[in-house]
Amino acid sequence: MKLYTYEHATTWGGNPIDPNCINELVIGDIVRIMVQDDAGAEKYYVEITKIDRYKHGGKPRKFHGKVLDVPP
Repeated sequence: MKLYTYEHATTWGGNPIDPNCINELVIGDIVRIMVQDDAGAEKYYVEITKIDRYKHGGKPRKFHGKVLDVPP
């Protein structure tokens, strides 16, 4: 199985997201994560629970979250 990665975040419609918008995310926001491999794609809705930031500049470095149960 090969997991595909993408260089840039996109909207639900596949349009690029301005990286500065990602810096605006806060704890409690909900994002959709798409996971794609050779077999297809799955989507997960994740609530941000913690944000690790760079020491200098304060920009987000890593987001932590919990997957939400969303009916199909």
